[in-house]
Amino acid sequence: MMSAMDRLHSSQHALQQRAQRDRSRAHRYCRERSQAERSEEKLFLRAESPHHQTPAQGLCVSQNRLRQIHDPIHNLLLQLHKILFVSQLPPALQLDSRRRLVDRFKKCLFNSHSDPYRLKEELSKLLQMSSDVIEMSFVPDWGLGQHDSSGDEVTYEQMQGFIEELLEQNHYYKPPRFTEDRRDSENQ
Repeated sequence: MMSAMDRLHSSQHALQQRAQRDRSRAHRYCRERSQAERSEEKLFLRAESPHHQTPAQGLCVSQNRLRQIHDPIHNLLLQLHKILFVSQLPPALQLDSRRRLVDRFKKCLFNSHSDPYRLKEELSKLLQMSSDVIEMSFVPDWGLGQHDSSGDEVTYEQMQGFIEELLEQNHYYKPPRFTEDRRDSENQ
């Protein structure tokens, strides 16, 4: 499971590095082209008239003005983080069927039949909230001996809803406590 996350993280890191290299290359190209055009212009102006100058023509864009590249891996990693967050919560006092289903889905993502392509495909369906039924019959349900796990037909849309409900219940979207403390001290 961690190796799959490491591969996804390294893929995202490689994309970010490539974007930074592309930005640097574009900036360097802009600078060089602008300098070359100024040199050509100076030579041209000297040949025509020593007293007449025009501003350099060229296109240079500040890195601050470039938009962030949309990285689809980011959304997949975020979704995976949410699933892992729910599955690592401390045990609840009462059995929660939604949580049991999320745990089974996680096991389905990282079982021996899974591979990185399947992981990406399953997470993509979850993000798209597909109405397809999730195939979890080959993952045993160890949580309830008396429960027939073959009767659990859950769609990706329902699973996404379960995940979001559990995240809300467990304060996933609340800012960390130290951020609130810092804000309170700044306001005083």
